[in-house]
Amino acid sequence: MTNTAPFDLFASAGLLNTKTGTIDITRPKFTGPPTRQTLAVRIYDLTAMGQKALRHPDAQPNAVFGPLGDQFCYGTPQVDAITRFTEPSPVMGTTVSSVRYRYRLKDKADWATLPSMIAAFPILAKTTAADGAEGRTTLVLTSSGWVDTRSNP
Repeated sequence: MTNTAPFDLFASAGLLNTKTGTIDITRPKFTGPPTRQTLAVRIYDLTAMGQKALRHPDAQPNAVFGPLGDQFCYGTPQVDAITRFTEPSPVMGTTVSSVRYRYRLKDKADWATLPSMIAAFPILAKTTAADGAEGRTTLVLTSSGWVDTRSNP
């Protein structure tokens, strides 16, 4: 049995539609003919709001899901202050600096602050806090200036 609770939360927040349906499966056997079976399933589809919030992993690092699969974006990080950085130094032919910073989310999605979502995804409590959150990254010096290593050049 698969845990559908996270999907049901996204549905209750308005990001997904849900309906029931069936699928036909064939289970092979070591001996004898395969077994055919019809299973009841829950089907999830994106709502218009879900389509708007959906991002691919390389497009938005600040999202609920990890690096695999599509992600729901819940805000745009805006740096408030650089709190610490290392002296820029050469590494494998490039100049890099490790940076810590404070940020807030602008355009914060309402669904990301729902108590049920925060309980299921604790990172939301930290990243959607009114006083902001702390982040860290590595910057690389390029011909266009300093670039976050998480961005696509």
